[in-house]
Amino acid sequence: MLPVRLRAAFSLTTALNLAGGAFFAVLTRLGHEIKVCDERAEDDENKKKETQRAPGAAPHLPLLPGGAFHDQFQLERFRERIGIALSLRFSFFWSRHGRIFTSPGLRRNLVYCPRNFTAAGASLASLGPMACPAISAPDSRKLVAYVAPMLLFVLLLGMGSGLKTPGAPFWRAAPEFWIYPLQTLLCALLLIYFRRDYDLRRVRKPAFALAIGLLVFFLWIAPQQFLGFAPRAVGFNPDILAGSPTLYWTTVTLRFLRLVVVVPLLEEIFWRGFLLRYLIAEDFLFVPFGTFSWRSFVVVTLGFGLSHSPADWPVALVTGALYNLVAYRTKNLSACILAHALTNFALGLWIVATKQWGFW
Repeated sequence: MLPVRLRAAFSLTTALNLAGGAFFAVLTRLGHEIKVCDERAEDDENKKKETQRAPGAAPHLPLLPGGAFHDQFQLERFRERIGIALSLRFSFFWSRHGRIFTSPGLRRNLVYCPRNFTAAGASLASLGPMACPAISAPDSRKLVAYVAPMLLFVLLLGMGSGLKTPGAPFWRAAPEFWIYPLQTLLCALLLIYFRRDYDLRRVRKPAFALAIGLLVFFLWIAPQQFLGFAPRAVGFNPDILAGSPTLYWTTVTLRFLRLVVVVPLLEEIFWRGFLLRYLIAEDFLFVPFGTFSWRSFVVVTLGFGLSHSPADWPVALVTGALYNLVAYRTKNLSACILAHALTNFALGLWIVATKQWGFW
C-alpha cells in the first residue's frame, strides 16, 4: 500500500493528465477549424480580388492615408511573431506535461492563425456564419458539450485528492464530503445545459444493456463477496454524519445522484460518445455511434480502466471493454448509460448494505 500523500499525488497527476488530454482535444478541434476557415477566407478574398482586377492591371496594395499602411504592415508582422511564439510555447508545455489521448496526427492540427484577427481587433465571428460554410458553430459547441462535463469532474476530483491531508481540519481531512456534492451539482448543471447536444435516443436492446450492467456489478463485488478478499471499509463513510439526520440523508441522496445519474451520463458521453469515435476520425460527429476500430477500443478501454483507483484497475479494464461491447452491439449511447447506471445503482446498494465504503 502506498503512503497516503504518495497515493494522493499519483491520483492528482492522473487526474490532471486526463483533464489535459480532454482539454487538448478541445483545442485541437478549435485550432483545426480556425485553420480551415482561415484558408477558405483567404482563398475567397484572392478570388474576389482577381475578379475585380482589370485585365493586364498590375497588382496594387490598398491605399491608406498617411502612415496607416505601414502601421498595419507592422501590426501584421507583430501578430504573426506573437502567434509563432505562443504556438511554440504551448507545444513545448504540452510535450512535457500532456501525453495522454494525443497523437502526432492530432498535435499537427493545432495551428495558431494570426490572420483570423483583423487590424481593428475583430474576431472570426464578426465575419458571419457564411465566412466558412464548411464549418458550423454547433460542431464546436458539441465538442465542448461532450468534453466539458468530464473535464470539470476530473478537475474537481484532482483538487480533492490534492487537498486531502490526514489530521487536518475536516474540510481538508475529508474533502470528498464537499467535493462530491459540488461535483454532482456543477456537472449536472453542465449536462442539463448541453442536453440538446447529446444523441440520447430511445434505448435499443435494453435487455442486453441490463444484462451487461448486472454482469459488471457481479464482477466488481466478486473478490470480496465470493472469493474471500479483505473488505474495503475505508472510504466515503456517511455514517459519521449520523448525528444529523438531515445532513446524513442529504449527503447519501447526493452521493447516489452522483453515482447513478451524473457519473454514468458524463462518463458514457465522454468515453463512448466522444473518444471512441474521435479516435477513429477527428470529425467524430460523422462517425456512427458504435463504429469499431482496434485503436479506439484499446485506448478507451485503457483510459476508462486506468482512470479508476489502482486497486480497481483489473475489474475496471474489463468493465471498459464490456461497456464498449454495449456500444458496438446496440449502436446506442442511451443503452451504454443504462448499463452503467444499473451497475452503479446495484453497487451503491451493496456498499450501503455491507459498509464497504472503499468502493465509492
